[in-house]
Amino acid sequence: MSPFYDYKRSVLGDDEYERNRPMPVVNWLRYRRVAKATGRDADREALQPDLQRIIDASFLASADSMNSFWTTYQRAIELWYGDCYTAKQITYLIEQVRRGAYAEVNELFAEFAQLTHVRGNFILVPRYLSTGSTRSRNMNTLRGGFRSQWRDYWDLTLRGIKSGEFDEFFKRSPQHPDFDIVAMGGFDGYIERNYLEMYVDPDGTVKPLWPGHLDDGAKALPQSKDDVEHFVENACEAIRQREIGLTA
Repeated sequence: MSPFYDYKRSVLGDDEYERNRPMPVVNWLRYRRVAKATGRDADREALQPDLQRIIDASFLASADSMNSFWTTYQRAIELWYGDCYTAKQITYLIEQVRRGAYAEVNELFAEFAQLTHVRGNFILVPRYLSTGSTRSRNMNTLRGGFRSQWRDYWDLTLRGIKSGEFDEFFKRSPQHPDFDIVAMGGFDGYIERNYLEMYVDPDGTVKPLWPGHLDDGAKALPQSKDDVEHFVENACEAIRQREIGLTA
């Protein structure tokens, strides 16, 4: 695929994608509905060759979007307008957005709505099957759950990887080389292997997606409009840089 190819197009089809293109947030919301109804995921389809390579080696993995759109978008609507939405209300939300509701937030999120489903925002994360269990443990669902302490934010996730919060996934034996963080030289090796340099300072310190996000006791979700604006700016810049690196 060409650089910055939006994998929502593959799921929605060219006609609908182009029809909604002037309103990128609608394309994202429509993708969310279609993906749920059809079981198709843009990140999984983009990373399918790498995912299959891991499966063929008798390991498990999951395709993940590093920076979640929905988590922060619904929070922004709450902060700007005082309205709260759940995923079950997306159909109604699409109608509202098409009628011009939440214009300021939709303008702010327009570029991010496009970049969420380019290759630069996708990564494979490990899964494993516990002894005697028929259901796998999945880092993807663990970090993205509603009650998760990471809430689908990649800075929190990287800090967790560095501090050992995800060791149950990365320090298993045996482990696929893509996830063997010890063999790749620790956290610095993980960053280099996955083209994640834009998320850390030169000394390896994880950069917060907004000021104070990684401070002790900080909330996982944005607490102000400024937090949201910083997040969108920093997430978009990181995705752009990584996309260029991956497709160079």
